[in-house]
Amino acid sequence: MNSNFKHFESWLSFQNFQSEIRQKARYIHSEKTRLFLETVLKTAKDRITQIPKGFIYWRAQSGCILPKTDDGFEFPFSKDRMKPRIDRANEGRINPKGIPCLYMALKRDTALAEVRPWVGAKISVSQCKIIKNLSVINCYSDTKLKISHGEPPPKERTEMVWAYIDRAFSEPVTPEDDIADYVPTQIIAELFKQNDFDGIAYGSSLGEGHNLALFDIDKADIANVQIYELKQISFEFKKAEGPY
Repeated sequence: MNSNFKHFESWLSFQNFQSEIRQKARYIHSEKTRLFLETVLKTAKDRITQIPKGFIYWRAQSGCILPKTDDGFEFPFSKDRMKPRIDRANEGRINPKGIPCLYMALKRDTALAEVRPWVGAKISVSQCKIIKNLSVINCYSDTKLKISHGEPPPKERTEMVWAYIDRAFSEPVTPEDDIADYVPTQIIAELFKQNDFDGIAYGSSLGEGHNLALFDIDKADIANVQIYELKQISFEFKKAEGPY
């Protein structure tokens, strides 16, 4: 790789990368895409975060084990079931179909919100205990997304690109998504995985704190599992731009 390429070419570098991956060349990368990924990796060195052994995260999955009879009891999913099924890994922002990773949240309520339950839904929730010291890339950014008229200085440009990367990881997965929408973030995730990082931390659009995705699902143990039921949902709206 070109060791002199230290800054993003543009504050729109991530959007340009997304467009090329989705619409032009997905598997054989252009020189422009290779330079973008090189810069992601170089600037990621300032975002390495250590997570100590024993740290606790939360994981939620919709559903529970239903009783076999009307007078029976509901039980949360087993500890094994609270981890991704190796042979049934669905497409995600970080993992392609068939290659599981472990998605968790720093806050319990954020883990619950990430499964987007309906009122009355039962959710199996577990604590996940990190079993070894981890080195992850922290994509989280508090930089406000904005349109820049002209190219800002390199440092600001870098902060803006990482803010867009963080937002891309943070967007909830929905059944209506086109699978091609996941490919740009999957490529960035695989870049970190191939460079021996344990996972990715990124913001949540549905709750407080950050989320963590581990490439190796066995680097966290399921500590306990309980059932939660959603009692109510609170919506907050603001007027969007573009009235007519």
